[in-house]
Order: sequence, then structure tokens, then C-alpha cells
Amino acid sequence: VGRIVVGKAPGPRWRELFARPLAERLVRRSGDIDVYVINGDQGDDLPTRRPRPQHPTRALLDWGVSSAVLIAVAAATSWLYPVITRVDRINVGLIYLVAVVLVAARSRRELTVFFAILAMLGAHALIRDLMPQGFQVQDTLAFGAILVVGLTVSALAVRVHHQLDSAYQREARTAALHAVSRDLATIRGIDAILAAVVRHSQAMFGCPVTVLLPDPLGRVRLRAGDPTRCAAGSPDAIAAQWAFANGRPAGLGTDTLRRCEALHVPLMASQGTVGVLSLFFITPRRVYSPERRNQVEAFAHQTALAIECDNLALRSQAAQLEVDAERLRNALLSSVSHDLRTPLAAITGAASTLVEHDALLDPQSRHDLALTISEVAENMARLVGNLLDMTRIEAGKLRLRSEPHPLADVVGSTMTMMERRLQGRTVEVVVPAVLPLVPLDGQLIQEVLVNLIDNAIKYAPAGSPLRVEAEVLPAPEGPGEVRLSVSDRGPGVTADERERIFEKFYRGAAQGHQAGVGLGLAICRAIVVAHGGRIWAENREGGGANFRFTLPLPIEPAATPAEAMPALAPIPEPLPSSVASVAVPPADGTVATT
Repeated sequence: VGRIVVGKAPGPRWRELFARPLAERLVRRSGDIDVYVINGDQGDDLPTRRPRPQHPTRALLDWGVSSAVLIAVAAATSWLYPVITRVDRINVGLIYLVAVVLVAARSRRELTVFFAILAMLGAHALIRDLMPQGFQVQDTLAFGAILVVGLTVSALAVRVHHQLDSAYQREARTAALHAVSRDLATIRGIDAILAAVVRHSQAMFGCPVTVLLPDPLGRVRLRAGDPTRCAAGSPDAIAAQWAFANGRPAGLGTDTLRRCEALHVPLMASQGTVGVLSLFFITPRRVYSPERRNQVEAFAHQTALAIECDNLALRSQAAQLEVDAERLRNALLSSVSHDLRTPLAAITGAASTLVEHDALLDPQSRHDLALTISEVAENMARLVGNLLDMTRIEAGKLRLRSEPHPLADVVGSTMTMMERRLQGRTVEVVVPAVLPLVPLDGQLIQEVLVNLIDNAIKYAPAGSPLRVEAEVLPAPEGPGEVRLSVSDRGPGVTADERERIFEKFYRGAAQGHQAGVGLGLAICRAIVVAHGGRIWAENREGGGANFRFTLPLPIEPAATPAEAMPALAPIPEPLPSSVASVAVPPADGTVATT
């Protein structure tokens, strides 16, 4: 042993007259050992011993019981004065005993002793002056017994009051912790959880509270509570970091960094420490109460469980996103290996024919082969684009650039884009002459229409007509919405498939011979829902299916005349009712009539 560190315990000076302090004795006997004496004083604001519990109605009983003591003594003495000569001396003691018991049941020990002494003096005066035998030794024993009975009853009464107060306090603590548990169990999100923790802790402990959570480097940072507390580099910040690293309380009322302003309690969960709860007690003595410490520990445990549950939920969500992303990657590989094999073979065959037999081909044959390569490549690009779009949606990277758009422009651009795919079909486009500007992302809504039209082309018979319609649906309250429909004359949709066809990777029974991975309609639903609309499928009267979706209108829509907008759609002859029929020529050069 080379060094000894000893604390100088505070205490009254008179004790040094009987025994030297431990620090002084160690210094005298240390020899070659270095002895360091540090100040063990806790400061004026910290208690040197546990405060004595008090009855909550003590201040009220001081005045009331003191008056009752004097009234009881006066009443007993006044009642005995005229009949003292006819009452046995033992009964005199019993009468005062009843008064002492009544007072002791409602007062503290000091007032009971005070009343017993007054009763003894009053009885002594009565017996001495009015009884023939005067005051005797047996009277002293009787009044001593009265004093003992009074003290016993007073002690029992005080104990009952303390037990009752403890029961009330335990009930209040249990109710408060139950409210905290119920509230934290229904809250989701770390910010909402921490706000509830601060609110409940301030109501429960009556002091400022902060919650610190670790950053990726393991350093606790203030996340909720008073931002002026636990500043970086302050003693409380150091104590909070120590509590987080060691899993033990630090600061006020502990043996570690006890000069801090707050008690820092680590938030211990099943998988480790998730943060630190800092309580800045206004009255430091309260932190020394065992009941208060137990309440703090229970509250910290519930807080830790709520934070851990939220962390686990985030991890589960991230894991699910990884699973979905892996499924998309697998789908992409499956598409590359299966759905893209036939288009690649068609492109390879057409390109090889052009290269190897160019001299033997006439111009029309070359044009047909080049057209085949272009169409197949376009289908492949759309397939891969759908996979990439769904990857963006699943990753939460779908961002809307919503601006007021003329709906006729969006429909017209879509028809222009799909012109080659629509060759050989009659497309009926129905757009009202006057439509309000609709807030939407033009590129994404155009993608919805492209996917719906492409879906109709795949499953409707070759050469069958299609119908694209837009209409305004007024609402009893509010601005209403715009509904767009793509209708075909295909096999329709069965009842059990009306919802499933919008799920990822779902392909109906009639789709087995078609290329694709079942993402087009799922992308449509994600985009429409992001705009605040809805999408559904229903069977069409006379055969076929209607794919419809809605977009909400602004609160004050501005009408835009159709004639003021450029006609982007190939509509040769608009009908008076603003219903246009587009005849798209087939590849053989003939024109389909309406």
C-alpha cells in the first residue's frame, strides 16, 4: 500500500473531545504511506441524513389539537369539581384516562405528553384540595399508567397514519406508472415517445427532465427536454455519459459525481442501455427517499422498454424492406432469364437477318425487321422500367412534383407515346371541352395511363377498340375529383381478382401467355395513392374491363377551355360532344374505320 485516500466526514465538534477523527488517526499511524484527506462535505443543499417522514395534516393538527388539549383538560376538571367528593379516586384516574386516549388518537406524542401532564396537575389539585385523604402514592402510579397508555395509543395512531399515507402514496405511484405504461404502449415514433416521457416525468416528479440518446459513436446527445440542461462538456453531461457507459446511476444522490445538479439514470433494456434519463430535482432531499428512487427506477425501466420497442420496430421495418428489395432483385433476375429471353431472341434474329442477308432483302423486308427490333426493344425497356420504378417505390424514393396540369395535355401526350403500340386499333378518347387544372405529377400520371393502356393491349383481342375517358365527379362537400378510365373488350376481371391484380408480382389466370412480372398495375396503384386518389377495376357492360382511377381537385379549381390548349393527341376530327375517335393505321398500311 503506497497511498490512502480518506474523506473527512462532517460532524459536530464535541465528538472530537471523546475520539479523534479517523483521518487524523490514519495520518498519525501512516508512517511512509501517503495519506490524502478530501472534503467529504456534501454542501448546504444536500441532506446529511434521511429526512424524517411527516404526516401530511401535521400543520393543521398543531392548532386544532393544542386547543383541544386545553379544552379537554378544562372539561374534565370542571365536570369532576362538583362531584369529586362522591367519586372514588380510581374513577378520577379513569376519567382522565379516557380524555388522554381521545387526545392521543388524534395527536402526536409531544401533545399527548403535554396533555397527560396537564391532566395529572389538574387531578392532583382536585384530589389534594377536595378529597379527605389528599394525594397519595397510588395516585402517582395511576397517573404514570395513564401517561404510558397515552403514549402507546399515540404511537399506534401515528403508525396508522403513516401506513395510511404510505398506502395513498403507493396507490398514486402505481396509478401514475400505469398511466405512463398505457400511454407509451399506444405511441409510435421516437419523438412522440420522448415527448410523452418528458410530460409524464415532469408531472410525476415535479422537476425538469431531459432524455439523452446515443449517437452512432456511442456518445449520448440531448433528444428531449430542456435544451439548456446537460450542455456539452458540463458535469451533468459527463455524468450522463458515465451512467450510459457503466449502466449505473450517477450524479445527485449517488456515489459518482455527486455534485451534479441532476440524477442521471441509465435506461436499461433487454439488449443493453438505450439512453439516459436525467432528473433535475428542485428539492435535492427528495432523491434520497427509497420510495422515490424505486419510482424513478420503475419509470426509467418503462421508458427503456418503449424506446427499445420502437428501435425493434424500425429494425423490423428495415429488415422487411431488405426482404422486399431482395425479392425485387430476384424478380429482375427471373425476368432477365425468362421474360427477356424471347424478346432478345427476336432482336437477335432480326438483326442477324439484316446483317447476313442484307443483299437479298427488299426495302419493305428491311423496314419490317427494323420495326420488329424497335417494338421488341421498346417492350423490353418498358419492362425494365417498371422493375426500376417499383424499386424506387419500395425504397421510399417516390417523390411527387405536383403542379396544376391541363388533363387533356397529359392524355394527348400519352396517346402520342402509345401511337405505335395502338396500330390496328380504334381508340375512342372522351375528354370534356372544359376541365379544371388538376394538381398532379404529369410524368407519373402519364406512366399510369401508359401501363393501363399497355395492359389493355395485352389482354384484349387484336383489333378490338379501346376507350380512354376523363370526367369530373362533383362532391356534396368539397371540390370533387377527376376520374380517368381505360376500357377494353378483353376477358374482364373475376371477382376474386379485382383487388389482387394490383398486388406486386401477381399475374392472373389469363396472363400466363403474356410477358411481364406483374408490376404494372402495382406501380399504377402506388402512384395514384401518392396523389391522394384511388384506383380499381370493374367489368364493362357488354364484355371487357374498366380500369379507373381518381385524382382530387383543388379547393378552387380554375377552368381551362379545351380550345386554349394545344392538341397533343392525334385527333383528326373532334366530334361536337368532345368525343374523339382516333383511327390508328395497322402495320400493313390499311386504315381502320370508326
